[in-house]
Amino acid sequence: MKVLVLGATGGTGRLIVQDARKKGYSVVALVRSKARALDLPGADIIEGDVRDEGALMRAMDSCDAVVSALGTGVSPVSEVSLLTEATHALILAMKRSGVSRLVCISALGVGDSRGHGGFVFDRLIMPLLLRHAYKDKGRQEAAIRAGPILDFV
Repeated sequence: MKVLVLGATGGTGRLIVQDARKKGYSVVALVRSKARALDLPGADIIEGDVRDEGALMRAMDSCDAVVSALGTGVSPVSEVSLLTEATHALILAMKRSGVSRLVCISALGVGDSRGHGGFVFDRLIMPLLLRHAYKDKGRQEAAIRAGPILDFV
């Protein structure tokens, strides 16, 4: 199996790449900077922007699935749209490439899990620190649910 990993240079993404390689999968990582991906042994590194459908299609060539571990920085004051933009481009690229398997990491407090983080998280941390990032994650989940080409597992 050949898997495209998005967010491969982050903490979770690095673990996904390691685990996939241990299981014998071929791994492609689409990264902003090859310099940040030097310590991803065994992965085919493609440099590009996850919001660019063309870059996604190049990285996705002959892949069987995509794993997205994309994240955004936490900013309590700035709107965030990276996940929304990347997911829209990803769904188009997947449709054109014929890839229908997507695993996407979201977060507790988004979508169906909203309101289940406990008092401190739901009333303090989320609204004060994470509201913009979580709105973006919510839009990401909605885009995935609306994507007609994806297999849900």
